[in-house]
Amino acid sequence: MQTLSHYAAAQRQRSTPQAPLQRLSAPWVLPWTSTSSAAKIVRIVTVGGKVANLDDLPSPSADFAWPYRVSVVAEHPGAIDMWLRDTTAAAIASGLEPAIAMSWRRRVKAVSGVLGNPFVVSLADALDGKWWLPTDPVERTAFVRRAFVDVSEQISSVFSGTPVVPPLSGLVNPANTAVDRALTSRSANAEYRYVTIAGAMTAAYRAQDVIGMYEAMLTGETTLVTPVAAEGAQVVATVDSQTKLKMGKQAHVLVPGFGGVGLARVDSFGMTSDGRMTVTLTGTLNAKTGTLRASTGLLEMIRAVTKGRQRSFGLFETPFTRLPNPVRRPVFLDRQAPPIVRDVPLAVSLAGALTR
Repeated sequence: MQTLSHYAAAQRQRSTPQAPLQRLSAPWVLPWTSTSSAAKIVRIVTVGGKVANLDDLPSPSADFAWPYRVSVVAEHPGAIDMWLRDTTAAAIASGLEPAIAMSWRRRVKAVSGVLGNPFVVSLADALDGKWWLPTDPVERTAFVRRAFVDVSEQISSVFSGTPVVPPLSGLVNPANTAVDRALTSRSANAEYRYVTIAGAMTAAYRAQDVIGMYEAMLTGETTLVTPVAAEGAQVVATVDSQTKLKMGKQAHVLVPGFGGVGLARVDSFGMTSDGRMTVTLTGTLNAKTGTLRASTGLLEMIRAVTKGRQRSFGLFETPFTRLPNPVRRPVFLDRQAPPIVRDVPLAVSLAGALTR
């Protein structure tokens, strides 16, 4: 079985500045939820260790709002920290409460770690995620300069790509909503939950891509299976790669070269007589009729079995997409909680009083 390191080395060997290989067919940066207008991309311009275009970038505010459809792009990893440092200092100097400014800074930093989010984009991470680039820093820099005309073309390449197909596109809206709530949340705990959920959904977005799924199969995020038996809305398939599937979970059925085409339930695991691992998949339950309903992907598996064709499919465990309710009450970790005052009976107070 091919390993991820061998696959990555082979892909980087084939990738050239004249014809760079894509690591992801879809855009690395998730498309914005709304398509009513074009997104505004603002680059962080740094000069002499400071941000030169601070007024053009989002800044802390008392209403915790993020500008509509604005993507901040950092050309080098340190630019995000410089921007957060300078804009927080400027906001505090202009009179904004330090607790609010520092809370905003913390949340933006956390969101910047969600790979693929359209709010705060590290160009270096995005290029590495979209293209197979050399790992050596010197070779990588030379490769990028030869493959792209300028920084604008680099940015364009990570925002563009083949549109994703349903139901993969259904991950984009909840992922962006989770990131937006992480930015505008008043609670540190809620912020952490939103960032964690967004990270899981953006990982699912990449692993179900028509190109990215091959890499994900080598990590177990996507499982390669071959159907060998079928009855009704149930399929038994051999497991041909590493797997992280769990019994009772819903999984997307992926057709290599096409994408996700429906859901199936991971019913059980087993073994064949020659020692190969199998997984039993069932359709989803129809609440009205009480019967199992096979999705398009499961039907494709059934057809492969009935026609005697040996065809491989991918399975990816459906990420948790239910978002917790937003917390509206501001909670700042660096504020001292007000003292709790309770009425105590006089006898109890006297009993606990100091005596001579």
